[in-house]
Amino acid sequence: MTIEAATKVKIISQALILLGERPVSDLTDDSRDSIQQIVNIFENTYEAELQSNRWRFACAKKALDRLNTTPLNEYQFVHQLPSDALLIFRTVPRTRYEIYGDRIYSNLQQIEVDYLFKPDIAALPAYFTKMLAYSLAREMARPTSENTNTVNDFSDRYYLQRNVAMFADAQARPNVAIEDSPFTDCR
Repeated sequence: MTIEAATKVKIISQALILLGERPVSDLTDDSRDSIQQIVNIFENTYEAELQSNRWRFACAKKALDRLNTTPLNEYQFVHQLPSDALLIFRTVPRTRYEIYGDRIYSNLQQIEVDYLFKPDIAALPAYFTKMLAYSLAREMARPTSENTNTVNDFSDRYYLQRNVAMFADAQARPNVAIEDSPFTDCR
């Protein structure tokens, strides 16, 4: 079993334990419906959680390659987006742009982007894997439990863990003081 598969098994096992079920040793066990359900929602839940915040561990910067095609609209240049990009959240220098498919259109000859990518599961920090396990358990609590208190409890526990994860992740970017002196600036 690869490291990535072992990590996926570990996260799914944590979610199953939260739901009060036995953990798993592999994901091919067809005898338990809950395993197949959670395996089916794992990838979508993982990508949705990644895209829900600008997680520092999943951010990258890249100078884009300019393509030799001429855009059909108001933009002058076309650049190829990184193949692993899930979400573009900034261009350097800042400019107006539009994304069509796997290309970005702008009026800049050279452009760099800050973007979100999907890291290997084995490279995820502990705070994110724990939040992902809570997210999976929250998604599974809805179809498996008819008790609304259980569903609400999993939602509350998920949001608490999400806050912890967001705080831990924010430590990767130091605070920058705002240099604003309105009283001395007006003199």
